[in-house]
Amino acid sequence: MFRKILFYIPLRISSFYFTELPVGLGYLAEAARAAGAETAVFDANLGYNEQELDDRVRQFRPDLVAVQMYSAGYRQTYQILENLKQRHPSPAVVCGGAHPSCFGGRVLEDCRAVDLAVVGEGESAIAGLVSGGPPEEIPGLIYRRNGTVVSNPPPAPVADLDTLAFPRYQGFELEKFTERTVNKRLKISICSSRGCPFRCTYCASGLIMGKRFRYRAVEGVLDEMEYWYSGGVRDFSFVDDGFTARRERVFAICDGMEQRGLSGCRLSCDNGIRADQTDREILARMRELGFWRVGIGVEAGTQKALKLLKKGEKLERIRETIALACELGYSVMLFFLTGSPGETMEDVEQSFRLALEYPVDVVSFNNIIPYPGTEMYEELSRRGLLLMPPEEYLNLDPRHSNVPVFETPEIPGPRRRRMLRRAFRVEQKVARRAMARKLAALGLLANIIAFFYGFETIRQAIMSNHLFRRFVLEPVKRRAGR
Repeated sequence: MFRKILFYIPLRISSFYFTELPVGLGYLAEAARAAGAETAVFDANLGYNEQELDDRVRQFRPDLVAVQMYSAGYRQTYQILENLKQRHPSPAVVCGGAHPSCFGGRVLEDCRAVDLAVVGEGESAIAGLVSGGPPEEIPGLIYRRNGTVVSNPPPAPVADLDTLAFPRYQGFELEKFTERTVNKRLKISICSSRGCPFRCTYCASGLIMGKRFRYRAVEGVLDEMEYWYSGGVRDFSFVDDGFTARRERVFAICDGMEQRGLSGCRLSCDNGIRADQTDREILARMRELGFWRVGIGVEAGTQKALKLLKKGEKLERIRETIALACELGYSVMLFFLTGSPGETMEDVEQSFRLALEYPVDVVSFNNIIPYPGTEMYEELSRRGLLLMPPEEYLNLDPRHSNVPVFETPEIPGPRRRRMLRRAFRVEQKVARRAMARKLAALGLLANIIAFFYGFETIRQAIMSNHLFRRFVLEPVKRRAGR
């Protein structure tokens, strides 16, 4: 039985500009409190170091440290936990999230400081740990019995999401998240559904959330928005894998916002939407209610590559959706994979051309990371195409390196390095074009600002500068009617 839980969020090496509230951990904290636990939160992404973690454990005196475990950079987290365990042997350590869901019992085998791990959705497991249920009766729990690692069967996906309390983020230092947003306003991430039934070879989402879409009731989603709206929040990001999958539900959320007077909101789908689950009517209605930014998972610029990835979409439909979103005035982000198995350099060049074809604001060409448990990983491993083991490449910063982690007959390793450098230049070009469009009224000065905006470090500094946004960017956008 655990009555005091410290939720620990390690530093994310793959996110240069960390501003998103951890919605998954927010749900776990609510489940723990509902079961009777006292909770606290330590988020290393808010500028804290290991010594301050040590101080927090000493002050709060938890009997359980619950870690949101990322695969990217997991060795560093293991080391921090080992150090923590040496100084504070009493609290048990449990890890949950993507890493144990992919690696299972290996987490306990590789890190002696980890006492427990949870795979899949963790609300029932955390409640079981708080109530003191027998370990063997907690679905998804991994633990040691007489020195042997035991893995319980994974939990069934939560059938009724409305039984879960939405996150209130008690103890999450919301003021620090506000400081890190570009407009100095708190943005709340909302998960209105879980799961994804598609079979994309590269995606590990189904290992955690399951392969079936499950939806919260529209009224519950609106209740969550109204709760934050009444406290002054106007920025919301829907992080679902399929926010637009149910057409009537999108309209019901929009209608409900109008009926409840939730006006003046800025809403986004930053996690991405599927192009084949949208149309003009949906996107236009969302735009009326304040949706201003959408991400679109393109992944590849040829139908052949999309088929190899088992994306289940037509390239022509993706193109139509990008054009439509731009026409309706959205800030559009496009997500690509670079050099998927079976892609040729000509296929990759088609992706580059597509990214430059539309007036989008952001494109991201991801250095593909094959996560254990995914079909892509199994294929590359079986064919002997990995250039390094997962233990090595998962501890790189893939977003800010051009180190390929696998090769294919079509694009060997040395060629991949050049490909990734070219992808970075395309990202720069899109960013510069976007800023030049926004500041077109400034004439030559717009081109100068846009040039420097192409460098990511400078771009983050510019966009986090409150005075630039207030006195330059926002007035120009208002004059442009956007």
